[in-house]
Amino acid sequence: MASAIHVVRDGPLASTLVSEPASRPGALLDPRLVYVGPLSGQDGVGALAEVMGLVVRRYGLAKAQLEVVGDGDARGELVAALSREGVLDRVTFTGWVVPAAVPVRIRCADVCVDPAPTLPLNHHSTMIKIAEYMAAGKPIVAGDLHETRATLGDAGVLVPDGSPVDIAAAIAALAADAPRRAELGARALERARSLTWERSAEVLLRAYSAL
Repeated sequence: MASAIHVVRDGPLASTLVSEPASRPGALLDPRLVYVGPLSGQDGVGALAEVMGLVVRRYGLAKAQLEVVGDGDARGELVAALSREGVLDRVTFTGWVVPAAVPVRIRCADVCVDPAPTLPLNHHSTMIKIAEYMAAGKPIVAGDLHETRATLGDAGVLVPDGSPVDIAAAIAALAADAPRRAELGARALERARSLTWERSAEVLLRAYSAL
């Protein structure tokens, strides 16, 4: 019976939502990018090397920086790919950090990234990183996955197949467009207010009470 189904989404704690988005003014020659999450093939982290290479060389953003918050079995592969692209010195790996540090790292970003490819599992997975990025009021560039679209709506830039070429182009366009960054950050934060864990917990408690 449909009435017996309760959908409980993951989401950021309400306490992690910023009061208002913070966006650096003007065109950015040194955009700060952040990726949060596991470093695995499924998550498409290998694409980050190509993205950074394109951002630095094709778009001339030689001072761009990427912070990778997380770890996993694809880290060595990613480091090697970044080295081949000549951008390893533009990337910082924090490894896993305590949960309270994640929102802090995200708030340092100008643009947040999720290159997850269009795999069936990814299409049907709710990426908590997307909601965490939104809670910080940040513009987001991500692969156009069913669940990512359901979470993000029109509050970010979604690219087909998590294409590194399209991700890099979107990052460069946002770096050049301060009003667009501010607009997307504001939309993301507003949408995040309806996606907090506290709201999901209410659904979970109703599910328990129905058992």
